Amino acid sequence: MLPKIETILYTTDVEPSAVYVFRYALALAQQHHAKIVAVHGMEPLTPFGQSLVEQYITHDVSEEMHKKARETIKTDLKKRIELLCAKECDNTPSCENSVSSIHVVDYDTITGEVRQKNTHQGYADESSWARGQAWGLYGFTMTYRCTKDKQFLDQAEKIAGFLLNHPRLPEDLVPYWDFDAPGIPNEERDVSAGAIIASALYELSTYSENGAEIKEKADLMLESLGSIYASPAGENYGFILHHSVGNKHGNSEVDVPLNYADYYFLEALVRQERLANNKPVV
Repeated sequence: MLPKIETILYTTDVEPSAVYVFRYALALAQQHHAKIVAVHGMEPLTPFGQSLVEQYITHDVSEEMHKKARETIKTDLKKRIELLCAKECDNTPSCENSVSSIHVVDYDTITGEVRQKNTHQGYADESSWARGQAWGLYGFTMTYRCTKDKQFLDQAEKIAGFLLNHPRLPEDLVPYWDFDAPGIPNEERDVSAGAIIASALYELSTYSENGAEIKEKADLMLESLGSIYASPAGENYGFILHHSVGNKHGNSEVDVPLNYADYYFLEALVRQERLANNKPVV
């Protein structure tokens, strides 16, 4: 199991882009039932700057002004973080599993209570198994297409932010088989997860206000899949892509080509081409 995490340090400038890092911190806090401590650094005046200020006002007045300014900034930061929490948690006391997902949830068929949560093909029950997150992104995006219910779009965007801004996502954007696998960076990649994510991102880009940025990430991911992870011509029994992981715990399909990796890779290519020709993705 993962080590127990009780406190998560979240350093932030509280700019709009900080929401993506906050979502990751929030997901970790939910998984480990931990608290988040937010930190914002304020750089003091240099001795030279302080001397310039004190040419016009006394040292005591300067200190009092700085004290009031710090209190104003602290109050403003607190309000911003409270608003961010309210938005990301949908104004509820708990927004459990709002980003990262459990693989299998076992319900009591009579009471509806959750009996057990498992991530069978991931590193641990509470870890972020890459293909599981990919299915979540793909599924919520597709559900929004079919229902036009914005809550599904919001969830898809949260998952995309979690994945694309994850500190353990490699530079080529093709994920390790589990984001919490202990041997990173020496763990296997899961190309099947990358292909599913790329395909989902193309569709999500047509719904999201951040569509251009999302499409750019999909393009980069697809380029990596087609160049770095492509099977050599005539090898791997005709599979297009190599280096997928089916079930590492079961020592099954580890670092091999998989048919569904090829399927979603081809689907992503088709979606990329359709967008380039101003056609609907689906």
